[in-house]
Amino acid sequence: MLECELKFPVESFTAIERKLLELGCVAGPPVAERNLVFDSPDGTLRASGRLLRLREEPAGVLLTVKTPVEDDRAKVRREYETRLACGLEEASILLQALGYEVVFEYGKKRRSCRMFGAAVCLDELDFGRFVELEAEAPETLAEAASLLGLDARRGSALSYMALAGMAARRG
Repeated sequence: MLECELKFPVESFTAIERKLLELGCVAGPPVAERNLVFDSPDGTLRASGRLLRLREEPAGVLLTVKTPVEDDRAKVRREYETRLACGLEEASILLQALGYEVVFEYGKKRRSCRMFGAAVCLDELDFGRFVELEAEAPETLAEAASLLGLDARRGSALSYMALAGMAARRG
């Protein structure tokens, strides 16, 4: 599947929630996630722009592989996901047996809804709050941003791992 996404840092979700209500959308209840990002010891995946992630959420464990970014203005890339029958620890052991190691771990509380072909995610992490927009086409992403009063040109195409590193450097 082609994934296009942008993240917008916000102090509060209040203005976005108000806009969503005006558009007839309501973000669902918070869902807690635990995310583990894997790479080879020499950083081959990251250096090539690929991502290998395990995500534990109430629905189970999701294995995600993302290909290199095709258009970094909106982080357009191919994404492949599958639900696993095992738990996070077992899946982690399998990836470690293949030579991968956890290079980043983060928790997230996510509230989400769909709006005109885009997913609107209100993400709360230890290092900040973000509105993440996801769609299958850059045009849909820009339209969703505009409807929410966000400027797509100001959105970030960075991963949460990169944003966490920037937050840590700021202190």
